[in-house]
Amino acid sequence: MQKSLQSFKPMFLDDLIRVGASFDGGYLVNERSIQSSQYLLSFGVYDDCSFEADFLNRQPNLQIL
Repeated sequence: MQKSLQSFKPMFLDDLIRVGASFDGGYLVNERSIQSSQYLLSFGVYDDCSFEADFLNRQPNLQIL
């Protein structure tokens, strides 16, 4: 396998949405990625699960691990 930085090209996405609590700042996620997700692997920090809850509201068939 050839090692190259050529594969790290910016992607310009036009469907970014903010997911998570507003006081946390939230996270920008591509809407198509949410809709095509089957699983969300979450490591969480402390007791704020607003990102996971918002993600699940947008993709009800999701399994959160």
